[in-house]
Amino acid sequence: MNKEKLKGLIQTCALCQKHIDDLDKGYAMKAKFRPGVDSKDATKHGFVWHGNLKIIEFRLTTINKTTWAIIPDENSEVKKEGYDFLFLLCSNECREKFRAILKEEKAIFDAVYSQIN
Repeated sequence: MNKEKLKGLIQTCALCQKHIDDLDKGYAMKAKFRPGVDSKDATKHGFVWHGNLKIIEFRLTTINKTTWAIIPDENSEVKKEGYDFLFLLCSNECREKFRAILKEEKAIFDAVYSQIN
């Protein structure tokens, strides 16, 4: 992925893909990998680098879309708070819709996971 495309991705809403002109006006949603998942192992695949930032792609099956999240540096405040990654969204409305989508995705994954143990 070229540098300009990557820069544009960092300034794009994870849900609606709208460009976020001012990142200070964006909405971040912090998240964690499920218990037992080593974040270092989970981020080995499907990511690209932008400076010190890692970006990982996620496939959201319920809305048939691929989105992305930022994997913060180990010394960042986000990591110190115990979170593994964050999604950037353009509005509170997108953040709430995205939260609902992630809950649905988790419920589906949990149902499947419980059937294969």
